Amino acid sequence: MYVSKQVAKATNTQVEYTLKKGFNDAECQEWIIKALKDHKVLSRKQINELLWNKLPVDFTEEQKIGKIGNLLTKLRKKGIIYTDEKRLWHLSENLSDFK
Repeated sequence: MYVSKQVAKATNTQVEYTLKKGFNDAECQEWIIKALKDHKVLSRKQINELLWNKLPVDFTEEQKIGKIGNLLTKLRKKGIIYTDEKRLWHLSENLSDFK
């Protein structure tokens, strides 16, 4: 069961609310981009580790894997990231205007 933000505040369950809600897509994508800026190359396993605890705690393992895959696909389709022949993720070189 999910409660609203106001109910969570009134019942002093803000942390539980945030854990159930997880980070939104934009926040997760920012984490991926930041990590690739810092490290240049990441494997899918490393990206899974990066985002695993940022997704809703109620998600199953399969849901988390699917969600991360969808986030990577969105970033790839936008031309922000790409994979090489070893299936490692890289930040695209033409991101000078990306914030």
